[in-house]
Amino acid sequence: NGRYCFMEDFAKYWASYVAGADCSNQTEATCAGDCAYDPQLKVCHTTKTEYDYTGLPAQEFIAHLGSDKFAAYQKTRQDTMTAMGREYDVLLGNKLTGYRLTPDKSALEFAWISFNATFPTKNTVEQANTWYERWSQFHDDHSPDIGGFHTTDLYKFMVTQNEMVKAAVM
Repeated sequence: NGRYCFMEDFAKYWASYVAGADCSNQTEATCAGDCAYDPQLKVCHTTKTEYDYTGLPAQEFIAHLGSDKFAAYQKTRQDTMTAMGREYDVLLGNKLTGYRLTPDKSALEFAWISFNATFPTKNTVEQANTWYERWSQFHDDHSPDIGGFHTTDLYKFMVTQNEMVKAAVM
């Protein structure tokens, strides 16, 4: 889909291994609550999905991000994707999304996500500025408290165009 976001993977991990942790050791007779029994697979599983994830307290979230269990989940996911012939998704995912924790794994130091957006390859300075303003407004509307920035190759030339216009009118 052209979107790479480690939080989507984390939400899937959460559904199976955090919210669904109590389901894995249940039998058909004891499977209840947020768990459901599948008679064909003969397994009790969580009914939670990534769409049920609404967040965790910061320190609990950080602890999961730095855990061996989440690292093993990511490795299994990557191995499965590669076996399915989707190594390109693994390679792009490793490059286009991720996070870095502090050395003691007590805080999130940096995180990034990526998604594909299609821009015209040739723009006037006004068009380029309009694209930038639209994405800036989108960022401000949907993530006003997280800081961060957005960038694309379009903006590199946009800055040059703006400086050329500025120099021409001086």
